[in-house]
Amino acid sequence: MNYIKKRAPQLPLPDIHGALQAGRRSFVFMTRIKGEPLDQVWKTLNKTQKESIKEQLGSMFSRIKSLPPPPNESDAMLGGGIPRRCKDARRHIRVAERAI
Repeated sequence: MNYIKKRAPQLPLPDIHGALQAGRRSFVFMTRIKGEPLDQVWKTLNKTQKESIKEQLGSMFSRIKSLPPPPNESDAMLGGGIPRRCKDARRHIRVAERAI
């Protein structure tokens, strides 16, 4: 998140406060972004509102995908912990199988 936040400060990203692994489960502690959770309001939205959200998210993800990858493989490891648990492994553009 910090890598993205430094290179795309206009994107609304949470601040990461830490991570915890308990057995096979991992938890990330972060700030909450202002607004209603999308999963709670999605069913109440009309098609125009859903299309608007789709366009907004598409723009945000395009911005993230356009960021240059870290300069070397060791920097491609994102996240914390030993061993590091997240890796930037962008290989291709993924397209949804069907529209909203």
